[in-house]
Amino acid sequence: MAYPTLSERLRSGTEVLGHFWLAEQRESVEGHSAAGVARWTPDGGTYLQLIGPLDGWPKEVSGPFRVVHGVTTEGDELTLLNATVASVSFPTHSRMALRSYTTVVGDHAMPDDRWERVVVRTANLHEWLPETGIDTPSHEFDERGQTTHLAVSWKPPDARSVELEAAELRFAPVMRTEWSYSPDWSIRTSLEVAAVAEQPQTIEQLYVDYAAPLLGLLVFAGDRPDALTREVVRDPAGERRGEILRAGRQVESRDWRPASGYLFSADDLPDFEKGIHDWFELHAAVGPALNKFTDTLLTGNVYTDARLVELATALEAYAAARHSKPGDNALKKLERLRDYAALPANTSWAKPRNLKLIVASRNYLAHLTPPIYGFAVDEIRAEVFETTRRAQALMQLCLLRELGFEPERARELLEKHYSNWPLPEGRVAP
Repeated sequence: MAYPTLSERLRSGTEVLGHFWLAEQRESVEGHSAAGVARWTPDGGTYLQLIGPLDGWPKEVSGPFRVVHGVTTEGDELTLLNATVASVSFPTHSRMALRSYTTVVGDHAMPDDRWERVVVRTANLHEWLPETGIDTPSHEFDERGQTTHLAVSWKPPDARSVELEAAELRFAPVMRTEWSYSPDWSIRTSLEVAAVAEQPQTIEQLYVDYAAPLLGLLVFAGDRPDALTREVVRDPAGERRGEILRAGRQVESRDWRPASGYLFSADDLPDFEKGIHDWFELHAAVGPALNKFTDTLLTGNVYTDARLVELATALEAYAAARHSKPGDNALKKLERLRDYAALPANTSWAKPRNLKLIVASRNYLAHLTPPIYGFAVDEIRAEVFETTRRAQALMQLCLLRELGFEPERARELLEKHYSNWPLPEGRVAP
């Protein structure tokens, strides 16, 4: 069995020993290099404990962001980006702890370094686009029904390419297996998306331009939480490679049920390349609104006042950027979204009264001022759950239209998605 990589060890919670120094200083400068123990957790990022002498290290807790480089006892390189001091021993300053929420494994990186490509996976990506390359196994049986021959064939499917304004996306299934004489043997397939930028960018810009939009698309398509499970950057010369560990939500891949739970799959898109291209263009135009919307989906089936406020904010920001006209108030913006979704005005869950309730609820819950449009506080409180679902359905229909779905097909997908948990008024459309 292969020895686990540094990133695998960190992800498993293993403590890593090494020596570390501030990137702004040379490793050899006395007092700037110290022995340390690093441990990574999904919610806390990398926690690095150093043992002195620490004369050249910052003494103030928190303080400015620092970049820390390190080499493990096995010789692996490690970078803590945006690290801050978490604790310092007094009065000797012989011990110190730093914390970083973004760690680069395998390279000594700086925040302004430029990289040509980023390769990402998410927990739900391969289920959304379930192309494995595995052919149907062939069996041969004897007269007793026992297997006498089994053949499994794998051939990499053709990658799907999408041309963006300043990069190319490549959706490519990959396979991993370990040949051995042990009783157990398996083939594991996964799907990676590589974004190759025309102009090299920083780690954070690659994340904002490519990883975040892809993650948002999968959260929207699945109508459930998702998270990055792999993020790797490479430099233009192909000599440097770094795997990014980010603190945040962790989501485990489930057993595949591609037809279950998704609002739409990759194969549902009217035109895969155009749909992906349009989504990334939309994200470039209204990224904050889409991020706010997908944030509400990351909470799963938890409905709170804050979720409704964030959802209404996302709707209003999206409408203002894409479909409204100067002078439109919040209600008029929602009406324009209803028109864009091609919903008749008499659609029960999107009728004028319910659109007004979205606006009134948002205003009251955000500012605790008296409700508008004649609603009472008790009415708003009583319908927070229903109002949230109506607002979510309106955003979902609009985004389906943005991806190229015709109005009737978009309503059909939403109707199917909500069939086991209908909106309060019943059908999605009359």
